[in-house]
Amino acid sequence: MASSSDAQPDDLHPFGGFLSSSPVSTKKLDAERHLASSCIREHFGVCVQAVADCLFTLANGSKTSFDRLLTIANDVCKREFHNERQQLVRKVPFLNTDKRTTNSATYRYGLDETLGSASEGYVVEADLVRAALLVLIQHNIVTVHCTELSRKKRKMNVKSSKGVNERGVEYAYHYSICKRRACYLLRYSQYAEHGKRSYGPNAVYILEAILLNGRLTTNDVVLYAAKVYETENSEVKDDVKVEEGVDVDASVESDKYKEVKRDIVKVLIKMIEGGHVEQVKSLETSAVRVDDDDDEEELIFETGTTQSPNTVTRIQDESMDNLSRSDLDLSYSDLLSTKELKKLFPVGAVWRVNFSMFHASMRALFLGRLTNECHGKKVQYAGNLLIAALKRIAFKANSSSEYSDDQNLFHPLEVSKYLAPTVLEAYKQGPGGLKASLSNAFVRLSNIKWPPCINEVESAAGHHEGGKFEVNVPSLVNYLQSRLMVRLILYYFDFSLKL
Repeated sequence: MASSSDAQPDDLHPFGGFLSSSPVSTKKLDAERHLASSCIREHFGVCVQAVADCLFTLANGSKTSFDRLLTIANDVCKREFHNERQQLVRKVPFLNTDKRTTNSATYRYGLDETLGSASEGYVVEADLVRAALLVLIQHNIVTVHCTELSRKKRKMNVKSSKGVNERGVEYAYHYSICKRRACYLLRYSQYAEHGKRSYGPNAVYILEAILLNGRLTTNDVVLYAAKVYETENSEVKDDVKVEEGVDVDASVESDKYKEVKRDIVKVLIKMIEGGHVEQVKSLETSAVRVDDDDDEEELIFETGTTQSPNTVTRIQDESMDNLSRSDLDLSYSDLLSTKELKKLFPVGAVWRVNFSMFHASMRALFLGRLTNECHGKKVQYAGNLLIAALKRIAFKANSSSEYSDDQNLFHPLEVSKYLAPTVLEAYKQGPGGLKASLSNAFVRLSNIKWPPCINEVESAAGHHEGGKFEVNVPSLVNYLQSRLMVRLILYYFDFSLKL
């Protein structure tokens, strides 16, 4: 019979003597939730992980107020005190000599009201929970929901995180967490590599600036990216002249350093137009609309992705009137002086990475390579056609200006601007011109039975736009998964034979 010393404690990790969970974490088997919690712990620390685990305890996608979030943390992390213990603590001699009253929290709770230290994830104080929540909001893991309180709820004095705007309208803040966004923390290096492949090396500096900070203003993105460029390129660093006794921010910049910032702005414009960087609308109190009815009106901000039309118009008008942009650096402000770019870069704009667009673009590359390998000999440039079609679908799905019910459908001419110049020129010289050549190519792809990649929704024969098609993404993904599984089985089978 084994001795008691051989037994291991229940909370010890089976693969090592360390813990990767917070006190609020549950032992319920949920792989995605545990992965998201571990990613948050690795990047932001155990205190932020504890607050995230409090949000994970709610149902998937449920909203909660700050008061309820604080209550969940206190239920797990706060020490329970009874009247009998308080009476015993009052009899301690050194506490009796203390001049503090018996109503003092420190006196009543015996110097500590938590079950452990904050470094171990025991969060009780409201300021600490609020700071951790702000970190999660800053990095787009928590969604903020702004709800205008109806007249009935104002009279009931609903207890929530409330605020009052300039018109005296009361509104409440609620929060929800997205496990998928937390898991995206593991893929930041892939985003940087894909951005470099799509927009050039300066895109890496822009993505590093935004991903490490969660969200940044236009000027902060450019300055942060320029500093990263400066540290990695010694010739630019040597050209920056700093006068003696003058702050670094007020230093005289060389022409080379100014040109670097202008190049970064040009790449940032391309990334915004391509949908890989999106604007975050601020949660302004003036954006809350008043409802005349008794029912409350909810304005959901995915960390601020939706805003009142009146507020957007007001900000755009303000940016159009201000020809001298005080929020931008003078070295590149002239690049954003056109009317179109003023609408694209409103005053005080804040930017973040569009994760869904990155995933759609990366998926397009993987499936395009697979299609080119399988059907490249049957249809010329088959992989390029599929990549262009998926990029067009992704742009429609992530662009509010092109919203439609059939976002997964496309016409042949719609994908032409997403084709490489050499491929586009080859199809222009085909029989019947660009539209006929692209339409015939997609029809031939739709006739391939295995693996199916294109579905012909509307017949191309006699169609004024060359037909309507859709990409069969589920079939391609299933084929790719089965193919990888076969490769893994063959690899381990051969390896066992060698042994």
